[in-house]
Amino acid sequence: MQEIIYYILQRAYISDRIFIFAKKKMKSFFTWIIVLFLLSPTFSQRTIEIKDIPVNFKDQRFYVVKVEDGRLNKDFIGEIKTGIGKKPEKIDVEGGLYTAVERYFKNNFPEQYDYQIPVTVLIRKTEIRQGVIKSLENGIAVVVLEFEYEGKRFEAKAEIYDEVEDAFSTHEERIRNALYECSVQFNKTLPIEFRSEDENIGIEDAIEIVFDDDDHVNTEKYETHKDRVRPEKRNLIVIGYQIGGYSLIGVEYEIRFPGYVGLNMGAGLFGYTGGVKMHTSKRKNSPFFCLAWKDAGWGFLNGLAIEFGGRWIWSKSKDFGLLAQGGLLLINYIDPVYEQELYGSIGAPPAMLSLGIGLSW
Repeated sequence: MQEIIYYILQRAYISDRIFIFAKKKMKSFFTWIIVLFLLSPTFSQRTIEIKDIPVNFKDQRFYVVKVEDGRLNKDFIGEIKTGIGKKPEKIDVEGGLYTAVERYFKNNFPEQYDYQIPVTVLIRKTEIRQGVIKSLENGIAVVVLEFEYEGKRFEAKAEIYDEVEDAFSTHEERIRNALYECSVQFNKTLPIEFRSEDENIGIEDAIEIVFDDDDHVNTEKYETHKDRVRPEKRNLIVIGYQIGGYSLIGVEYEIRFPGYVGLNMGAGLFGYTGGVKMHTSKRKNSPFFCLAWKDAGWGFLNGLAIEFGGRWIWSKSKDFGLLAQGGLLLINYIDPVYEQELYGSIGAPPAMLSLGIGLSW
């Protein structure tokens, strides 16, 4: 009997210890649950997606080469309250604001014409807010950008305000509108270097943006200068020494195709050439690599020339300057008599220097 009583007491003691241990653990568990519940609104974040909808930006006087993020706060772009007593939820852009803004400018403001100015865009501030007015919600997007070019800086600020039924779903549209408005402000400060003399002054031009969205279709027009920009002519004429082949003096003509490639051909006293130029950018005055067949003396010497060249512009308004190029000519054929005169018994090397310099426009 004593053994039975002892066993019961022992079991009761063990159960009590287990109960006390479990009670402590449950208390700690519920404490963590409450803490996480209270902190969860602080960590919650909602995102908006800035859509890749192209804009039709006429009279574009600049192109964007780089985008930098200079914001002090890069963690989020706004906060909203979802109910009474609830902590605000932070809002950010899906994939990051910097990535979205860089994609916006690279897609909509590429290099197209020679007169366009290369620009670096610095994001200074991007903020969205929303509230309630009677039965509608108001949405606000504020964007501050800094445009850096040619050692200068221009700060543009845009604030877009709307009263809509659902402000959150339309925040990305207001951000795109604000980015566009900042671009318009900066574009208006740049001069028009090329103007068509034969076009009538006074014909209105417009910068137009069209959002091709099924749910929200907005069209905004901004008036600009009434001067009309002449489309860039990228074809090139060169006259000079060893231009148009291995000639004393010759002329070359380059036909530029859309993009980076040009077709080069020419002739002179006495020789001819024809080949392909690959430019380092779409601009007319960009440096280039040239792969061309060159001839001297109408058959006395010929071969494949590999050259690199560029232009030194003296007059931007007339696009007039000096062209220089140089490289190697891989000799295909040289007349034996001519070879003897030039190199004697040593004979011609497999390649020789190839040069060219002339006036261009």
